[in-house]
Amino acid sequence: MRKLNAAIAALFIFIVLSAFFSANFHKGAQELKITMDDGDTYSFLDLNLDLYDNIHDRENPDYYTANLFFDADTLTVPGSGELEQFATGNNNAKDLISYVNRISLGRGLGYRNVYDRKGSSDGTITDHRYAFLDSAGYIVWNKTDNFSEYYHSLFKSQLARGLLFNEALGIVHRMTQKYPADFKKRVITEIDSLIVFTKSLKKRVYSENKDFKVYWEGFIYRRYFVDKVPAAEIESALKKARNTLSAVKPLSDHGHKVTFNNSFTVYSSAGVFILASESNKKELSFNGAIEQVKYIKGKGFEITYTDKKRKLHSVTYTAQLKKI
Repeated sequence: MRKLNAAIAALFIFIVLSAFFSANFHKGAQELKITMDDGDTYSFLDLNLDLYDNIHDRENPDYYTANLFFDADTLTVPGSGELEQFATGNNNAKDLISYVNRISLGRGLGYRNVYDRKGSSDGTITDHRYAFLDSAGYIVWNKTDNFSEYYHSLFKSQLARGLLFNEALGIVHRMTQKYPADFKKRVITEIDSLIVFTKSLKKRVYSENKDFKVYWEGFIYRRYFVDKVPAAEIESALKKARNTLSAVKPLSDHGHKVTFNNSFTVYSSAGVFILASESNKKELSFNGAIEQVKYIKGKGFEITYTDKKRKLHSVTYTAQLKKI
């Protein structure tokens, strides 16, 4: 009898804990609760996919501060004392910070990349002259004339490379914690791809005008051929980054969690959608890109979505995820 009671108690605890974890497992970086009347619609195309970046909203007064990796006035690269040995009469570590910020703004680095695999289409991104502008918007020529030489002197130094890599890894580490889990997954996928690319460097031939669709492949290519950074060192750094980021637990599972009428939830990430019932905790992965949800009183929620060929479809589910 005692064994039976113990088994019943264990089963009860298991059921309670299962319900608890089922109800709390998913988190969205942005969580919305929408109340809908009969016939109301909600467009997922209206969601702020940028989350933190507001990449395409250059009229936003917070745009330029939200997208900077560094604040040149208040933050210096750790170990910048060591970097000062590379300073010239015109250039120093703060100029490097300005250049990195320029790349951050131009490329739209951040969570937006996970959605559209690209940032801004800014064609001047690799032109360092646009990193040094005065208050009137004119190029500061005494900064730009010798910046290329200063920049390459840093990457030709193993000490400087180590300092810059550690700082860059710290930035991505913080982003991986801050952004939803799909950001981490995408970054690790890209690192794996770059490791494979790095292994191919010794078989490649240098061309100054070679163009790369993937920015970081071009960056690695130039460091190897122009600055003579050993391929083994690049690969080791990438593997260190992969191991470090793999251990990060992001603060949220999805970009968005949208709950309709406290009964029907859609989790949205980069091309991934999950439907969930708030009453029975049932979940299912949705095969398609959801564009709109419409509430139909007495039936449930009609989902309009596109398939891989961009063809439009619709399907209706009850709040308990029963397909109608």
